[in-house]
Amino acid sequence: MNTYTLTDTQREKLLSELASIKNERGAFDFSAEIDDVLTIEGKGYIEIDGYVEDDERCGYMNGTGGWVETWRNATIELEAWVYDPEKEDSEKCYIDRESEKEAEEYLNAA
Repeated sequence: MNTYTLTDTQREKLLSELASIKNERGAFDFSAEIDDVLTIEGKGYIEIDGYVEDDERCGYMNGTGGWVETWRNATIELEAWVYDPEKEDSEKCYIDRESEKEAEEYLNAA
């Protein structure tokens, strides 16, 4: 299987599509049409840990009830379907590791 290298514009579009799952916990499947010739599919897992800011933890009746994230780990595997108009068919490809790593870093950013 070939490797497909995303352009900067395609990477930006991918990250904006990932925004909908960034703060979800657990396993996820992902699919996004990036442009006319590229559809990206992925699967991954997001683990998040933290605590609710309450009076017991904060003391002095300062508990806001807000969620404080203390740990996050996200992984994602991406594949692409690249459409070739001459063949009128799509080819399945791997996404370049740099783009996949950038997607993981985005999901891991708090």
